[in-house]
Amino acid sequence: MSKPQFIDLYMKEISKTHDMTKVFRVKRAGVDLNDIFYSIGKIHGLENIAFCDEDAIAACNGNPCALQKLVNDVEGPNKFYGSFEELLA
Repeated sequence: MSKPQFIDLYMKEISKTHDMTKVFRVKRAGVDLNDIFYSIGKIHGLENIAFCDEDAIAACNGNPCALQKLVNDVEGPNKFYGSFEELLA
């Protein structure tokens, strides 16, 4: 067993009995110090929020996890447009 494999197995066993969120913490630096960027900037595919219902967005109440789930469930348009003007035409 290699050292990385051992560490992975060891951490899995420890996490069964200890709450690792109290031991490890994500360090924020640079642009992550901005609360808005930190919570909203991490959402993958955020541009798809344009296709979400406004009431559903309001129901998320700014929760980044709920917004990510909402964005993941979006059914976008089937047609791709070359430009914004083409979309409006």
